[in-house]
Amino acid sequence: MITREPAKGWKRSVLLIFDSAPKWGTVENQLEVRPIYHHRDNTSIGHIVASFLALRLEVDLQRRLDEREVSIPWPDLMTDLKKIHAVLIELEGTRHRLRTAMQGASLHAFHSSGARIPASVTSLDELP
Repeated sequence: MITREPAKGWKRSVLLIFDSAPKWGTVENQLEVRPIYHHRDNTSIGHIVASFLALRLEVDLQRRLDEREVSIPWPDLMTDLKKIHAVLIELEGTRHRLRTAMQGASLHAFHSSGARIPASVTSLDELP
């Protein structure tokens, strides 16, 4: 039955978080739980789905970091990832996107996730 699969995935994710809670800190800090008030059913469902997907991504990244034997406190990893920015510049009639330098553990996150590291400089297009 289709509806059982998401429930199994959610249960697996929650159990993984509780199993790793001593390593990450308290579960409350990890999940950043706060009250959310929705006035329509579809916004409530959307919030639940988005929260579940975020939780799955977090658990999967942590598993991949563990497989590579990379030990990084989750808050430190999130701080390092938030430092990555893209800056748009115009140079001689051409637009470019510059990426800030990778700092701290952000490089480990990209390597562990299998995601391609964005180029330091990307030429976009010529201005009209």
